[in-house]
Amino acid sequence: MSRYCVYVQSQTQFSELERVAKLVVARRGHRCRVAIDSADALLHERARFGLGKLVEDYRAPAAESSAWRRWLTTDLAVRTPPAPPPIDPVQLDQHNERARAGRYCAAFRVDTLVVGEDGLGGPYQLIDVVKRQGGRVVVVPYEYSGRKQLMRHLAIFEPEPDIDGRWIRDGRLRLPAPIIRAIESSGVSLPTPWTVHGGQADALLAESPRMVEHYHHEGIATDKIVLTGSLSHDDLKQHLDAAMPPGNRLRVLCAFPPDYCGLPAQYDELINRWTALMRQPGVDVVYQGHPSAIASIRLNPCAPDLAPNDIVRLIANCDVLVTSVSSIIRLALLAGKPVLNFDFYKFDYDDYRDTLGVTTVADWAAFEAAYRALISREGYGRQRDDARSEASRWGLLDGRCGCRIADALKLSQWKWF
Repeated sequence: MSRYCVYVQSQTQFSELERVAKLVVARRGHRCRVAIDSADALLHERARFGLGKLVEDYRAPAAESSAWRRWLTTDLAVRTPPAPPPIDPVQLDQHNERARAGRYCAAFRVDTLVVGEDGLGGPYQLIDVVKRQGGRVVVVPYEYSGRKQLMRHLAIFEPEPDIDGRWIRDGRLRLPAPIIRAIESSGVSLPTPWTVHGGQADALLAESPRMVEHYHHEGIATDKIVLTGSLSHDDLKQHLDAAMPPGNRLRVLCAFPPDYCGLPAQYDELINRWTALMRQPGVDVVYQGHPSAIASIRLNPCAPDLAPNDIVRLIANCDVLVTSVSSIIRLALLAGKPVLNFDFYKFDYDDYRDTLGVTTVADWAAFEAAYRALISREGYGRQRDDARSEASRWGLLDGRCGCRIADALKLSQWKWF
């Protein structure tokens, strides 16, 4: 019996990785655990009960299980390497993460680990332990970012002579030198530290031809990239097939961005001004927020009611998406829906700069002008046609993404509920 672990480290990752866990559960001959390393995501799942007893806290896994109790009562000194001297807190932190990964894999054998990313932002210590024990690691991405974002937002760390060249780019270190030394002294080797998916995974499941291009541009090895599509694409196809046809009023999906404002009052002002602009004649607006911001939005007495958090269904049933530098832009393009992208935080990413069907603006005046143009009869028709011309680059709507992902995960004995 093959054992799968789906590791979730943020609420943002949960939607995509939850689908993978359910895919594994729906196959005979396999066992699956969902290890959540995020308090917000853990509370979110326990409130939904979508995966029930499969879900556990990675930081304190399955305390009630006999395997874990046996681990806790054995001689830990035999299983866990000694900690480095406590004078170096950076090395101690890496040691603790590796020890936690070792304890988890000792208590629950992992044949295949599924993660949202395998680079420095991912669980690289857990990945390394699984690989050393002969397991496979598969990345199911949940977002769209790359080197340019890292270069733009990281502090400048000066290179030091003993640091390997792969950690250096444009005269800058990826991390402070003491952290790099601690990571490498723990035994971890990251092939491409300057990209989100630059770690040791065996396979990176690309959702679209456009993302294959992106990963190649990021310097990821060709034999690591597998074009499968996304499980959310199969869901999108079902929702599109069942969606109501467009009516006389334009259906606008407004997806608010995360709160990077710093002060609650500033974020409330952003939501209130954005909402007022959306309310125009001839349109019906449905509102949704970034998973990390939903609680804040609901505390705002002037904010609109938010729709249920099923973003795939919402995209299938809208005509237009209005958002801010969001990963859901990819889904809207796949569905042939034009997008207005308000870069409120001035990130200035170029991900969609040359993409037909996406209009990007960076100030309130341009946002209002672009929105009015988009919801006009002529503007909507033109941009809808542009978006539809791009759709095939952004995913696979053949309904067989689940089959390809199951093959990549080496699942067998298919069983659909």
